[in-house]
Amino acid sequence: MYRHLLVPLDGTELSMSNVSAAVQFAGAIGARITFFHAMPDVTAHPAALRRPGSGKTGTARPSLADFQARTQAASRALIAKACAAAAAHGAPYDTLCVVDDHPSEAIVRAAQQCGCDLIVMASHGVSGLRMLTRPSQTLNVVRETKLPVLVTRVQATDRHAAASRAVALIQDEHRSLSAVIQGMLHLVADARGAESAGFDRSTFERLLHYAVEFPEKHHYPSEERTLYRLLRERGDQDRELIQALEAHHVDEHGLVGSLRRAVAATPAGVRVDSGSDLATALDALAAHEWDHMRLEEYTLIPLALEVLTEAEWAEVACAFEKSYAPGHAASPDDAFDLEFASIAGSLKLPIAHPGPARD
Repeated sequence: MYRHLLVPLDGTELSMSNVSAAVQFAGAIGARITFFHAMPDVTAHPAALRRPGSGKTGTARPSLADFQARTQAASRALIAKACAAAAAHGAPYDTLCVVDDHPSEAIVRAAQQCGCDLIVMASHGVSGLRMLTRPSQTLNVVRETKLPVLVTRVQATDRHAAASRAVALIQDEHRSLSAVIQGMLHLVADARGAESAGFDRSTFERLLHYAVEFPEKHHYPSEERTLYRLLRERGDQDRELIQALEAHHVDEHGLVGSLRRAVAATPAGVRVDSGSDLATALDALAAHEWDHMRLEEYTLIPLALEVLTEAEWAEVACAFEKSYAPGHAASPDDAFDLEFASIAGSLKLPIAHPGPARD
């Protein structure tokens, strides 16, 4: 049986769904994962430094160093979310990131370098003339590697592509929240030891801002105006479940208020005991978030997959879909991606935790 999986990342919806399949597979067979990302070499593509709309009055191009830093931050964000998914399933993991403009070749080298015995990917499933003139990265990997390749999803033949896209986007947002919450738990744990530098309040407040603002201003409104509404229109079958999830949204305000008061009462640099108000309030909020995500991923979404049409799933996906370009936020929702990328560098990679994995 396979013991070490290489799982490439590229930030696409297809890659998001592949991460979900890979961590579940790894958990089922007791394998470890190496998440791999090949960052583009921005120095080889000067045109990439142009922001959308550059050349207009008042716009400025980012410096090469600035663009590289943002590209690296985006890569770190991809890896942090994938690690959050693995941690939620208790799957051991490692990470590898390189700069390479030839992803398929980099994937093959990484698998060999890391001692992997299986590469796990998804495929766009191009065919015909396009396959001959521009083969997919997955096809290139299959041709170039001597290792077996497990293809978890072929987008071109997915009869439920809109549903797959929507679920992947929802899970990806759950992972960003999980990674940030884990980051806060790490900060509090690191402030306990005798050799600790104490509570890093500034970083904690940045993470808390994202953990509160992102769900309140994007994630919850997106699911309430699409997924919850569409299920309500189907009748009473899921009404109690939706009411419970909406009650979670309301209850979260009280938990956030308690945590903010505890943070305000905790000076920077102090040691934080495990029974302190700060640790207690954070543990309560984390447990609440794990429960909420678990209920959505393992109860609500499977029910929705049974009853919603592809057209309805397309509406859900549209509500959650956000474009991301390093250094440029095209909308308030994109700004959350930029914020997560900016704080990802301060996150410790997640360790195994109790949610939102299946019990």
